[in-house]
Amino acid sequence: MFVRLILILPLLMLAPLANADCPMQKRQITGHVEMAGQPVIGARVQARWDEERTRDLAARARTDDKGNFEVSMSIDSYDGRTLGAKERCGYVPKRVELRVRHDDAREFSRNYKFDELSKPLNIKLRAN
Repeated sequence: MFVRLILILPLLMLAPLANADCPMQKRQITGHVEMAGQPVIGARVQARWDEERTRDLAARARTDDKGNFEVSMSIDSYDGRTLGAKERCGYVPKRVELRVRHDDAREFSRNYKFDELSKPLNIKLRAN
């Protein structure tokens, strides 16, 4: 019986983590991709970030016929626990890496602070 208790105790301690009450946050990263003053159609745009409980998450989109894109991020707002085991919510990534790729251009890669992503981005690619 003591062995069962030792095996079950860690599971009971982790159980509250499985039912987190923190809501998911949505963030839209929008922008325009161009090369030599012309919109880039079909460029692959990828956002990567880390969260409190999960690392290396990604969201992707492609530019439309005007070079515009919209990447939808869903972020777990869980930010740990207080000393009383109450959940803290409000986590946001410190940085988000944005990569843009197109067959006719050099890859664009830049790290942005999370707050910088609230405004539309203007990304200029260079030809291969």
